[in-house]
Amino acid sequence: PLRPLFLGRKACAPTAPLVIGQVEAPDILSALRTARPLVAAVSMRAQWPVGEGELLGSHRIDICDERNWSSGVHGGWRPVCQGSLLVEGQA
Repeated sequence: PLRPLFLGRKACAPTAPLVIGQVEAPDILSALRTARPLVAAVSMRAQWPVGEGELLGSHRIDICDERNWSSGVHGGWRPVCQGSLLVEGQA
């Protein structure tokens, strides 16, 4: 690319690496549980596909983020699980 990659506006570049490493896990929720943020411990809100792990206190929601590329508009809903995940940090 001609410019560095960024999320959002050029002036709002991320201040930390977006990918700290890779994890081998049987499902997405297990991979999220093994994440190690740079802070001591953090409770983070997480979303993962239905059927990719169970978390006590999580709930199922439908989000509209499917895009119909031929018409150029949002084209569908998909179910996800959402919950709070406490992960131990590196610090």
